[in-house]
Amino acid sequence: GNAWQRAWQVASWAEDRAELVLDHDPSDRPREWPFRYEARQSFTLVPDALAIATEIVNRDVRPMPLSFGHHPYFPISPEARIAVPVTHFWDSDAAMLPSARVPVPETLDLAAGRALRELTLDTCFAGWRRSAKLAWPDLNLTLETEADAAFDHFVVYTPPERTYFCAEPQSAAPDAVNLAAR
Repeated sequence: GNAWQRAWQVASWAEDRAELVLDHDPSDRPREWPFRYEARQSFTLVPDALAIATEIVNRDVRPMPLSFGHHPYFPISPEARIAVPVTHFWDSDAAMLPSARVPVPETLDLAAGRALRELTLDTCFAGWRRSAKLAWPDLNLTLETEADAAFDHFVVYTPPERTYFCAEPQSAAPDAVNLAAR
């Protein structure tokens, strides 16, 4: 993605909220994304929750395709678990790019909950109900994530070193712009 490792500007902040802005000018980064856009993220603490709102404005003269996701990293613990009902996943090619949308086999079924230590995934799921439950029973912690209808894909990443994992609501499969062309 073009924005995830960029320096965003703080537009406003308070004890319970922050608003960040990224103004992408393709002349500054010609190889990354050829369209000019402005992205805005608002983070607001509410009782027992963090609310995140995102707005993307096309500042280019051409229509701009867009795919967006949140990429939270979570610490892994010996008993960390994930539960997220899904119906399909994107099978990947040798370059780890999505190649075909297929039904979820029993080995990838996360609906009832699975121990993250048992999983080695870099997988984009579809057909989720926009709700996932993460749990760390050994730390007495749970987290529920909910997403709007725009985020109809969900990526689970469990890297080999297993010090963290990612559970990521996304608006499309990775590389969706090129996937559509294929």
